[in-house]
Amino acid sequence: FQISNYLATDMKLDEAKTNVMKNWDRTLKRIIETKQDDIYSDYLDAFAHALDPHSSFFSKDVMEDFEIQMSLSLEGIGATLSSQDGFTVVEALVAGGSAARSGIIQPQDKIIAVGQGEKGPSENVVEMDLRDVVRKIRGEKGTKVRLTILRKKAEGKERFDVTLVRDKIKLEDEAANILYQ
Repeated sequence: FQISNYLATDMKLDEAKTNVMKNWDRTLKRIIETKQDDIYSDYLDAFAHALDPHSSFFSKDVMEDFEIQMSLSLEGIGATLSSQDGFTVVEALVAGGSAARSGIIQPQDKIIAVGQGEKGPSENVVEMDLRDVVRKIRGEKGTKVRLTILRKKAEGKERFDVTLVRDKIKLEDEAANILYQ
């Protein structure tokens, strides 16, 4: 079925088979790397939902994300990230964030390594869980983070490093708007 979906997009059979195998390998890797705390958290959340559909269990990570959504601010670089084919991809830049102010980072850039401070080693984040990459990028206001970016160009790919200063990012666009008529 998955191969037929790829074939429906005019992909060649060999390429479709390769893509399906890559997807399953990535899924298996994600399952193997699932932390015990995540399994425990999922179990407790399912148990809470079974008792009451309006109850949830918040793990430390989920609680942190919930607090960010409620306070409409976070400390980081101001970029919305996603995971695509094992890469962390910049989806959008938050206006006023250090990523947007730098003028260097663009949507669809791939983050392939993250380093803390101005010097020191950078850690490869290809095939790393998105939550772990975000944890490495977020940090205390005023601290620096180095990102190694891979950008697709018409004539190939460009790889470069950028150092950003983490700042407090306001997420007003996430706020619920009430319209009065």
